Amino acid sequence: MLKDDTFYGASPKKEQTKSLDTFDKITREYYLSRDSNLKDQTWRRQMADFMSQVNRPHMKSFLEKKGFFLQ
Repeated sequence: MLKDDTFYGASPKKEQTKSLDTFDKITREYYLSRDSNLKDQTWRRQMADFMSQVNRPHMKSFLEKKGFFLQ
């Protein structure tokens, strides 16, 4: 994991970009070295794909029924 998980906004500092580059490289190498479920993908690509779609759309109504989101 990255040591610094602070969000720096739309313009990350060079150190954070370098850390993400390193993490992407490690993640990609790990996925390519596995015995099964091989994939050629970086962590940032996975997160971009994950965040580009609606996940678990039923959760909002479920949480509202349980009393969340009350004002």
